[in-house]
Amino acid sequence: MKYLVVGYGQIGQELVRQLTERGDRVTVVKRSGMAQCRGVEVIQGDVQEVLPELSSDGFDGVFNCMHASYSARAWRDVLIPREKQLLEWAGDVPVVFPESVYAWGTGAQELKEGDPVEPASPLGEVRAQLLRNREACGGRTVSVVAADLIGPTASLAGAVFHQLVFDRVMKGRRPLGMGDVRVPRSITYIPDLVRGMMCAVENAHDLPSVVHAPALAPVSQVELARAFARVASKPETSGVVQIPWTVMKVTGLFSQTFRELHNQRYLWDSPHVLHTGILADLPVTSLDVALKECVLRREKAPL
Repeated sequence: MKYLVVGYGQIGQELVRQLTERGDRVTVVKRSGMAQCRGVEVIQGDVQEVLPELSSDGFDGVFNCMHASYSARAWRDVLIPREKQLLEWAGDVPVVFPESVYAWGTGAQELKEGDPVEPASPLGEVRAQLLRNREACGGRTVSVVAADLIGPTASLAGAVFHQLVFDRVMKGRRPLGMGDVRVPRSITYIPDLVRGMMCAVENAHDLPSVVHAPALAPVSQVELARAFARVASKPETSGVVQIPWTVMKVTGLFSQTFRELHNQRYLWDSPHVLHTGILADLPVTSLDVALKECVLRREKAPL
């Protein structure tokens, strides 16, 4: 099989690894170069410039992993036009997207497949627009919804728990948390998400347009910090330092990222549980194994 992967960030990297390991041919479109990898063709450039020179003939599926800075404005300006172009280019070729829970607003507290899209923030409104565009494109798309991400390929910028918890514990510092640090939260392990996306592209014509990725059992931010410290053989944390929302709000006057995080506080003040539906039979990595892989990657290549 032959697949196009657009974007080579924390999800795209794992997709390329799993696809090539099973013998698929992969073409990657990314803005900067990458090391040579067997079975992978790399096209360097912005997807808007690359697609007009590339034919969709011969591809069995497309994985759209492109992203933009953590800003509703950037998402509107960058993602909406590029996704529209990609969907027009793909035609009848199935396109699979990783998706967040933002479009479901407060419904993400107990999110089941088929729940109505009801955004409650500027970021959520953009995600809702992207979902509507995919539905209306006339092609076959599947959006695979994930919770907060952890994994060996996760970046500090793209995975909040790696930044606030894992990196700090590895450095002997107390982890940070947002909102109510004791309520349960679903976590998605990136390799599990990728297996869900691969299943989705293979069964795109039999699946609804939105499915949920396999997720680990919900844990609180306090429980996650303790588990990571134990797996990493670090001293048990004395607790998670809660970042006050007032600090987030003030910092948001100067930082777009903190402003958007403050707008998303409803996701942190209450439980967040992602219920897997159609993809529930796919294997789910245990929390300890997932955390161990994160530790090993961190030790090999510090972020």
